[in-house]
Amino acid sequence: MEDKFVKITNVAYKMLEFFPEADPLKNRAKEKILTVMENLALFFNKSEWRQLSDCFMENREKRAEKLLEDIEIILNFFQLGRLQGWIGDANFLIISNEYEKISKDILFNLPQRKLFDTEVLKIENKAVEIQKQIVGNNLMMIETKEIKHDLPVSKNKHTEEKTGFLEKPVSGRQKKILEFLVENKKAQVMDLQIVLADVTKRTIRRDLDDLLEKGRVVRIGKFNQVFYELGE
Repeated sequence: MEDKFVKITNVAYKMLEFFPEADPLKNRAKEKILTVMENLALFFNKSEWRQLSDCFMENREKRAEKLLEDIEIILNFFQLGRLQGWIGDANFLIISNEYEKISKDILFNLPQRKLFDTEVLKIENKAVEIQKQIVGNNLMMIETKEIKHDLPVSKNKHTEEKTGFLEKPVSGRQKKILEFLVENKKAQVMDLQIVLADVTKRTIRRDLDDLLEKGRVVRIGKFNQVFYELGE
């Protein structure tokens, strides 16, 4: 099992060679990949299974959750690299599939497999979503709701109108999301990963759900063609 982790780490490092040296994303990705490899070795250490206390089980589940989040962040880094043209679609699919296999292995080896089927389904759905994005299968047969905003007369007026909106109680991440929507009018979760590269899709979706409840954003579209816009 450890050989498998070393192999995928080496492959990931080789792909990072195509990232620009000056880009800080490269070093951040290297650090995260190395951390994941080390934590995988600890998680799959069979000698630890002898410790069957409730405390141990709980720590193991927390370690699994952290590993799954870190793997998603790594894939976010490579997704950004693909969008920048630093790595090709084929290489991105290879590294994505390998890390997704490891994610499933983590879930299979949980002492208490809480929400196991749900988590595996999320991983499989994500793999399908990635493949659809790459082959350009942009099925636009969706019902959309047109939300029109008044265009600002000037940039200063636009800033004044939106400043009060952004100053309402929101987290730092949510503020970045709102600022992105001010500039770009609408966005998908994958678009927001550009400004929140160290955050998982799951966390971004939680922030968006919170903003939806507060009426700060609206959601339009269905399935893989869901977009978010500023609320009225």
